[in-house]
Amino acid sequence: LRVAPFQPPIAVTLPASSITSTSAALNAMIDPNGLASAAGFEWGTTTSYGLTTALINLPVTTDALWLAAGISGLQRGQTYHFRVAVSNSASTAQGADRSFVWSPIPPRITSFRRTNGTGTLQLLGQTGQTYLIEASANLTHWTNLGTADELVDGSFTFADAPNLPSRFY
Repeated sequence: LRVAPFQPPIAVTLPASSITSTSAALNAMIDPNGLASAAGFEWGTTTSYGLTTALINLPVTTDALWLAAGISGLQRGQTYHFRVAVSNSASTAQGADRSFVWSPIPPRITSFRRTNGTGTLQLLGQTGQTYLIEASANLTHWTNLGTADELVDGSFTFADAPNLPSRFY
């Protein structure tokens, strides 16, 4: 027996992933708050968006759900904006705007420093770009270490805590 009123859904837009010159994956976390809900992404080259992904019907739950949708037909060097939107019988919620751009310029490692078992990787790249840092001890099996933090003017840094005798980035 439910006596409390249903709450509106919660929508959180997460960073895009798997960005290439022509496609990307849009990501979000959704909490339907106990009601049948449908969610999708609005996207485009401005915050007016103009394009949408197909709606995905979500299960009735009060747990947070991961949502991802692929988009394609992107243009090199173009900034794209996106946000998640979720609706149920209580309300509609939209996540915050996020943006991404694919750059043909690969990042360039400028320095690596190890202090007290923590390595700091510094690289130059495209301003506004997100760089995923992966490492391998054998060039066969790669581990996702996270994203580099942008400092200023295309300079990024990443602190790598694991103390391995050798590593490739």
